Amino acid sequence: MNFYRQVHLAITDFGFYSHVFEQSARRSLIYLLFLAGHVAVIVTLYYAWVVLPASNSFLDWAEDNLPPMRVQEGALIVDADQPLKRYYPGQTVWLLILDTTGIYSDTRGLEEPAVLLTRERLLVRLSGGNNPPPLDWKDVPPFDLPGDFPTIRRAILWGFFPLTYSFWLIWSLLFKALQALLLTPLAMSVASLYGARMPFRSYFTIALYSLTPAIVIDCAVQWTGLRIVYFDLIYLAIAAIYTYMATQRCSMAR
Repeated sequence: MNFYRQVHLAITDFGFYSHVFEQSARRSLIYLLFLAGHVAVIVTLYYAWVVLPASNSFLDWAEDNLPPMRVQEGALIVDADQPLKRYYPGQTVWLLILDTTGIYSDTRGLEEPAVLLTRERLLVRLSGGNNPPPLDWKDVPPFDLPGDFPTIRRAILWGFFPLTYSFWLIWSLLFKALQALLLTPLAMSVASLYGARMPFRSYFTIALYSLTPAIVIDCAVQWTGLRIVYFDLIYLAIAAIYTYMATQRCSMAR
């Protein structure tokens, strides 16, 4: 059956589940692959819409406001008096500090959010304290700014789509499969209430297709940019309700 028709019926017709719950595991996994692939496309396009303009804006600002610098033999060299502080006026104002003298060795006490470039590494301080690990310059290919700005722009443009899509495809495959597995015991419990016994692949198929409406809503929320309180619970509640209703219909059909 056409993938888009399956998505439509999985959302609008519980009777549809009684036609697919006995299908082979291979067909269910193909549906999972198509579903994850479409999620990856949607999320990649969303981040392209948000990230690429923001990265270009930052690079424009950096060319005008940062001094010449380069990474050479695993160390950052800055051609300016330091420490040097700059504020990047993006959607959120970031503090950027360049200091290869050793006056600043970590981000403690800095305004949030902040980026600190020392001789050995790059450190980020985020609001809320959930900071990423430091990036050592020895792990970064040598560069020389401002001469390498055009190369960086091209690398971001051409590398963004394949890297972002690949990441979200793998993430969606694994995470959606895990979510379906977590919903499978619910399907088993509902089937037992109706005295129905099914192979494990049937329970998994019901749970997988029951994720469809929650995933579609999640993608829509992602694109609108809304931040809904407790949306993860709403997402799981929708999937659980569909799993219950779909399993009930399939149990009665046996």
